[in-house]
Amino acid sequence: MFCKKCGKQIKDDARFCPYCGTGVGLSDETQSKINSTYMKKKKTKWPLVLAFFVLAISVGIAMSYAGRKADNVKKNNNYQALVDAGNKYIEDLDYEKAEDKYLKAISIEPKKKEPYIKLADLYMAQGKQKKATNILKKAVKNIDADESTELQQRYDLYTYVDNVLIPKEGQCKEGKYECKYERNSYNGISVKSLQSQKGVMNWNITDYDNDGYEELLVLMLKNNEADYDGLTEKRNAVYLQMYKMVNGRVTLKDEYRGLYPVLGYGDDENAGIFLVIKDNKTYICGSNDELAHTYADGSTIKSFVLTYENNKFVENAGQTEPISGSDFMPDETQQKMIETLTKLGMNKDAERIKETGKAVFEFQDSVDKILLRIQGKNEGFDMDKAYRNTVNLIPEYNPEAFGKVVLQIKYGGITDSVSKENLTDNQSSSKSSNSVTSDTYLAEYGPIIDAAYSKYYDGSIQVMNYYFYDIDKDGVKELLVQNGTCEADYTYQAYTIQNNKSKYLGEISGFHTMFYKDENGGKEKYIIQVQGYMMGETISHIEINNGKIESKEVSNRQLGQDEEYYSNSYPVESAETTDKSLLQK
Repeated sequence: MFCKKCGKQIKDDARFCPYCGTGVGLSDETQSKINSTYMKKKKTKWPLVLAFFVLAISVGIAMSYAGRKADNVKKNNNYQALVDAGNKYIEDLDYEKAEDKYLKAISIEPKKKEPYIKLADLYMAQGKQKKATNILKKAVKNIDADESTELQQRYDLYTYVDNVLIPKEGQCKEGKYECKYERNSYNGISVKSLQSQKGVMNWNITDYDNDGYEELLVLMLKNNEADYDGLTEKRNAVYLQMYKMVNGRVTLKDEYRGLYPVLGYGDDENAGIFLVIKDNKTYICGSNDELAHTYADGSTIKSFVLTYENNKFVENAGQTEPISGSDFMPDETQQKMIETLTKLGMNKDAERIKETGKAVFEFQDSVDKILLRIQGKNEGFDMDKAYRNTVNLIPEYNPEAFGKVVLQIKYGGITDSVSKENLTDNQSSSKSSNSVTSDTYLAEYGPIIDAAYSKYYDGSIQVMNYYFYDIDKDGVKELLVQNGTCEADYTYQAYTIQNNKSKYLGEISGFHTMFYKDENGGKEKYIIQVQGYMMGETISHIEINNGKIESKEVSNRQLGQDEEYYSNSYPVESAETTDKSLLQK
């Protein structure tokens, strides 16, 4: 059958239409009552369902908020705990663990700037400037602009060299370079300075003036400086440039000509710049020593000890302009340098300046940071071909026979590619044990010994002696040959071999003298001279410094009745002037 209301087919025994709910066989009145009851039940049910649904959603939101709030509290607590832990490790100087904590703090809260700043400070304290730059770059990217001004400016300062100075000025690379010799305008010989390199050498960032803000120190090589000797050639100079942030911009505040002349001037070269931190103050120190021993005899030097104060470099000690000479006598400049170095704990250089009068560094004291080292030596000098005489007996020079100056530039410590011993002790690098044979000793020292014997031997019982020993431990044996007529006026003239030719080093007193090696059997760079007469005893150390022989008195005393003059088990090798066999041993 079919439903009267909706017309759909339903079962014959159905009481209600399954499609519209109309009763089958019911009167209209009965059906109306059923429908009214159904609607009342329906209206009563939906408000309850809706209320339950709203309540469930509200509870869910509340629980979610409470969960998120708890998570945030936990997150913040973890972040702060990591920062605090990093700070504690910094105090304990455990930089590795401090770095780990700060990095984890950043992973939790990448938009907070404190761990970025801490990490940048940490990296700079370790000398890891590149890592400091990278963490600042990350900070600028992650932190909102209104919060990152300080970090942005710091990043600009850290990247100024790479982004601005090097593209503009160029960059001097570490490495090995050569300088040739050439005729100068006076028809003499000079070293042609290095011209292939210029621009930024090295840089360092720290708070140089203790004002709470970092400065950028740049070492800049300029190769167009007027020639120190007034010649036409341009020379090299290393300038110190100090930059800082001013009104959000990196600004050059001061400039100082530090090393000059440098990188191609003398036959041997010893130069560098370093930092010393003392009493929370940063001292910028440096010097260059240009030693001439082929075309001239002497050194051209310049040194400085600077601080940075009130936006200016301040000279604490040193020479504003270079000076030249073969002997350097004590003066106010040298005394000021000695006092300054003693205050800085650089006792080796201070003592050496006292002895030599030469106010430059030998780079043997402990320092906080080396920024630049330059070492150079002459190679290939040919004495026989270097000088030619004209008919007027005016020397004419052959530039090619002077060889070349080999330079090593390094932004840090001393390299092994250039001899440390030869270049740092007294710049006697022109000596070479490989080129000095027994035949050379005999050919060069033999005539000197013969000349002393011929001049002073009078046919009496007088004995004339010479000593043959490597005093300064450079592989070349020195000659000490006796001169004079008696004990009252005896002297010992000293010679060494440079480039297979004898070189005079000076003389020392020979009054009632015996020579001994040091008490370790010859390990030290000196010999012991004992002078004894009428129970008086003077003991001196004989050294070679800066191409000169020097006597340094270490004791002077009057012996008691039963005391004997000093001696040890290591006498220096000697022979009479009539016996040259010692030279061939």
